[in-house]
Amino acid sequence: WGGTCTTHPYTVNKETGHGPAWGRSLFEDNAEYGFGMCLASLQRRKRLYMAVQSVVDNVSEDTVSNPRLLKLFRAWLKTYSEFAANNAICDELDRLQIVSECQADHPLIYACFKQRDMFRSQSQWLIGGDGWAYDIGSGGLDHILSKGENINVLILDTEIYSNTGGQSSKASVAGQVTKFESMGKTRQKKELGASAMAYGDVYVASVSLGADYAQTVKALKEAAEYPGTSVIMAYSPCIDWGIDTKDMASIQRIAVETGYWELYRFDPRLARKGSNAMQLDSRRIKKPIKKYLESENRFRSLQRQHKERAEALQGSLEDWITSRHDKLLRQSMDDLELLDFLKEQLGVASGGAGEDEDEKFLILYGSETGNAAEFSRIVATDLQRRGVRRVKVMACDDYDWAQLARERNVLLIVATCGQGEMPGNCKELFAQLSEAGADDLPDLSGVNVAVFGMGDSHYVYFNEAAKKYDDLFRTRLHANMLSDSYGCG
Repeated sequence: WGGTCTTHPYTVNKETGHGPAWGRSLFEDNAEYGFGMCLASLQRRKRLYMAVQSVVDNVSEDTVSNPRLLKLFRAWLKTYSEFAANNAICDELDRLQIVSECQADHPLIYACFKQRDMFRSQSQWLIGGDGWAYDIGSGGLDHILSKGENINVLILDTEIYSNTGGQSSKASVAGQVTKFESMGKTRQKKELGASAMAYGDVYVASVSLGADYAQTVKALKEAAEYPGTSVIMAYSPCIDWGIDTKDMASIQRIAVETGYWELYRFDPRLARKGSNAMQLDSRRIKKPIKKYLESENRFRSLQRQHKERAEALQGSLEDWITSRHDKLLRQSMDDLELLDFLKEQLGVASGGAGEDEDEKFLILYGSETGNAAEFSRIVATDLQRRGVRRVKVMACDDYDWAQLARERNVLLIVATCGQGEMPGNCKELFAQLSEAGADDLPDLSGVNVAVFGMGDSHYVYFNEAAKKYDDLFRTRLHANMLSDSYGCG
C-alpha cells in the first residue's frame, strides 16, 4: 500500500522538513512488524524523557548559557503525552536551536542533544488492507488493540484480497461475487469496528474520502492526537469490483448515501467527559441499496446469472445494512434522544409527565470544511450547559425534512462556500424543500427557526447560502423566524 517504486506518495512538510519514515515487511505480519517498530520508538522517547528530567533536576540555571532551556524542558516534560501541545514546544526548540547551543554546558544536556531526534512526538501508523486486518493478520491486530499503546491503524478496505486476485475475505459482504465464490458469498461482513470498540479505550472511525472529505480529515487528526490505540477503516474502491476508477469518488458517495458504508467516529475521550463516545456522521440512509448494487459488476454478475439467489443474498444484505445502521444510530444517541426515538418507533406520543416539548432543540449545519459542523457542536454543548437537555445536531442532508413540523426550535448554521454555492452536506435539503409541492410542505408556523451564517465578510458572496436558507424558511415554509429580516436580531 503506497510503497511501490515510482508511485511512492509520501513527502515532507515544505516549511519544517518533517515527514514520514516509511518501511514495510510482509503484508501478513504488518501488525507484528509495525508494533515492534512502534515499541522501539516509544522506548527511545521514554529514555529521552528520563534524560530531560535529569537535566531539570540536576542542572541549575547559572550553569547554562541560555537559561530558557530549562523552562522549555519543563514545558516539554509537562506536555509529553499531549501531541499538539508538545509539538508546539518542539517547534520552539527547533526555532531557537537551544539544545545545540547548550550541549557543551553539561554532560546531561549533551546526552539530550544526542537523542534530539526523539524530542518530537511521533505519530505511528500501520497501513494495510482488509485481507491483512480481517483475515490473515487479525490475531496480530487484536493483540495491538489489547495493549493500548499509542499507535494508529489505517485499514484500506477493498472487501477482497486485492493483491492476490480478488479472493473473498471476512470483509466481503453477502451477495458479492469473488474469486472462488462465484455463486456469491453467503455470510455477512465481520464488524471489525464493533470488535475494536468493545475494548472501550480504542479510538475507532469509519471514513470514506469521496463521500465526506472533512470527516475523513477530522478522523485522521483525532486518531493522531488520541493518546492510545486508534483504528480507522477507510472505504477503498477496487478495480476488481468491475468499476471504472474514474468513478471512485461517486461510488464512495453512493455507498454512504445508501447505508452500505457508514461514517462514524468513536472517541473514548468524550465518554470520560460525560458525553457520548459514538458520533454517527451518516445519520440517515438516503437512497435504496439497489442503486449501489447495480453500479458494480461484483453484484450485477450474480443478478444476471442467478437472479433468485442474488435476490435472496442481496436482500439479506439490505436487512443487515438496515439493522447495522439502526444499531449505530441508537448507540450515537443520548438517553433523552433515544427515549424520543423509541417512542416514535413504538407509536407512543411524546410530551408525557415531566417532559417539556419546548426544550427540544434541533441544530442543522451546512459545512464544507468542518468549521460550521464543529461550531454547531459547541453551540449544542452550550445549550446543554444552560439546561436545554434535548439537543440534536446533524448535517442538513442527514435530516428527514418531513419531520420538521414536529420540532420546536430549529437553528441552521450555514457556512459561506465558494462563489455562493451551498456547502456539500446541505444541498439536498435545500433542493427538496424548494422543489416540493405546496401541499407536501410541512406547516412550520409553530416552529421557531433561526439561521446563522458563518464566513469571511470579505467574500463577495458572504453568507449567500445562509441568506437562501433564511428566505426559504421565511417565505416558502412560513416558519416563526426569530429574526425580523436578514441581519436583524
